[in-house]
Amino acid sequence: MARHLHDEKTIKREVPTRRVSPVPKRKKRRRRKKSHPVLLALLIFVLLVGLCLGGAYYVLNTKLNKIERYEDVPQPTVPPEEQSFELEETDLANPGEDTVKAEEIVWHKPQVTKKEPKVKNILLIGQDRRVGAAETRARSDTVIICSINEETNKITLTSLMRDMYVPIPGYYDNRFNSAFAYGGIELLDQTVEEDFGIRLDGNVEVDFEGFLDVMGLIAPLEIELKDYEVGYMNSGTTWGLHTGVNSLNAEQLLRYARMRYAGRADWERTERQRRVLTAAFNKVHGRSFAELTDLVDAALPCLRTDLSNMEILSYVYTVLSHKMTIGETYRLPVEGTYTAEKIWGMDVLVPDLEANSKYLHQYIYGA
Repeated sequence: MARHLHDEKTIKREVPTRRVSPVPKRKKRRRRKKSHPVLLALLIFVLLVGLCLGGAYYVLNTKLNKIERYEDVPQPTVPPEEQSFELEETDLANPGEDTVKAEEIVWHKPQVTKKEPKVKNILLIGQDRRVGAAETRARSDTVIICSINEETNKITLTSLMRDMYVPIPGYYDNRFNSAFAYGGIELLDQTVEEDFGIRLDGNVEVDFEGFLDVMGLIAPLEIELKDYEVGYMNSGTTWGLHTGVNSLNAEQLLRYARMRYAGRADWERTERQRRVLTAAFNKVHGRSFAELTDLVDAALPCLRTDLSNMEILSYVYTVLSHKMTIGETYRLPVEGTYTAEKIWGMDVLVPDLEANSKYLHQYIYGA
């Protein structure tokens, strides 16, 4: 509202004098200010809330410090001259001539987009290091882009298949899962960003041993098994699983998530992994605060990340405050956007990078 200001002029007028009887002086008494009970209560409440918030932050910060940080762990890299083309069991079982020469492939990389403030992309990495193995890092067995979208209030999971044959910055073109083995999260992030045109905001890694520890706190999970999956799951065990919905423990969930030789190999395997993550999220989502605290306290030491404590708290707050749920889950490469080839003796999928980038942006950003 506009306020009008006027110049004020002081006008002096003569006031008629009159005699006034003197008034005896009294000693001034200091009046004690009384504390208003409501204000006092409010002040105490604010102080208590401040202490609680400070204490809560201290407790959460202490718990989050249990996560292993990449900066505290040596990150060895493989020199480009020592890179190799690793043949897997499926390659050895299907010998034959290469269907295309590596130098004949022409890549059309997409343009890397700017970060969207309302969308955070976290790379979830399942490392292929076995329990008790001596190596510090192996190839990435599982890579999933976890996208937290504040506008849609949805979490999107997109699997990147390990057998994609892609350009790896500074190295020969190779299987996608070799990027992590050659240069850790830095090279893996650079490969994802340059090949598929999106920006990443952080990484969270777990190995098989850590997976068992974490799932041991959440399991059992209700998972529906198909006929051909039951045979593979029960092979060499006394589990007695059946077709239909089963309550799977941590060991069974790990075998289910890593199953490659039943159904459509890695195509269905990546779908199983997303199914396990979705079931785990939905189960944890309904637990009490006390249960979540115990779960987090035990699970955090199993993880490795480059996210700061404040970033983790911010993402958790966003998911909880927006009451987010996991929406549709996806997989790259998309059907019809790749060719199956044999290169350097490896059975691989050669993706159309531009086409897959467009699909990925649609999945994550809705455009």
